[in-house]
Formats: sequence, structure tokens, C-alpha cells
Amino acid sequence: MKLEITSLKPKVKDINQLIKDTKNFPFLTFIGPRTWRSFGGYYVAYVDNVFAGVLAVNRFGGWAKLGPLAILSKFHGKGVATALIQKALLNEQGNIYLASANPKVWKIAQKIGMTEKYNWLSLPFVIRLIYMKLSIRVLLRGDLILFIKEMRRKQRLANVHAHRHFVRET
Repeated sequence: MKLEITSLKPKVKDINQLIKDTKNFPFLTFIGPRTWRSFGGYYVAYVDNVFAGVLAVNRFGGWAKLGPLAILSKFHGKGVATALIQKALLNEQGNIYLASANPKVWKIAQKIGMTEKYNWLSLPFVIRLIYMKLSIRVLLRGDLILFIKEMRRKQRLANVHAHRHFVRET
């Protein structure tokens, strides 16, 4: 298995494949195709030259927020998510923040030495600004109605409210 990670924006066909594949994955809130293509940075994984997944990055005020992170189901358990997060930790400057409702991502973050810190109420102001910027982006990209619809549908699939917060502070 040859894993390659690039920093290029994912291709439209790869994003469409990702949206279809993650439709019933409860830990990833819906991200529309226009929103997927609007993040500040990307780490895109290919296994044997086949698209495997993506980690988006949003930077602001000395922080890099990692995520959303999505891996095609056929590549789950093959180290793709770990490799994407590790690549981001190597390349990103300043403080790094990662939040997820996915217990597998929690294990990855702990395994690679990120510190669990904060809860929703105690997040640094700059992280709250990043979330506000992301919310506005969803609205402006025209994905809001689909986002709300899919969020409600996925809430019926599983409890996706239990986010845990991890950081690497410089």
C-alpha cells in the first residue's frame, strides 16, 4: 500500500464520492460540495493513486483548526486518518486545534500526543471565530438547507453531540 498526501484542493469527483460514501457515517456532519472546496487548506490522501480521504484546515489568529476529516469507508482502519493528521501537525505553524465526535479520531489524537483540552464553553475566542467563519461559509455557499436536513437525519443515526477537543499549543 503506497500512501501519498498532497496539499492540493480535492477534485470535484473525489468530493462527490466522499459525500456519497459518508452519507450514513454518523460522526461527520454533512458538508456540501461547495463548502468542501472552500476551506483554507487541505491534506488529501491517495492510496495506490486512488483517492482515499481529505483533511481540511482553517487558519486564523495563530491557530489552525483541523477538520473536517473524512476517509472513504474502504480505507477505514488503514492508517489514512492518522497519516493525514500527522502530516498536518508537521506542516502547520502555531497552535493546532482538532475537535471530533468520532471515538476513532479521539484515539488518533491521543496516540500522536495531542492534549485534550477545553470544552465548548471554554474554547479560545479565536477558535470560536473560526467556527463562526465556517458557519457563514456554509450559508454563503448555499449548503445551509442540506446541512440542516442532513444534521437532523444523522442525529437520528447516532449521538454526535459528544465532541472532544484536542490541541497542540506552541
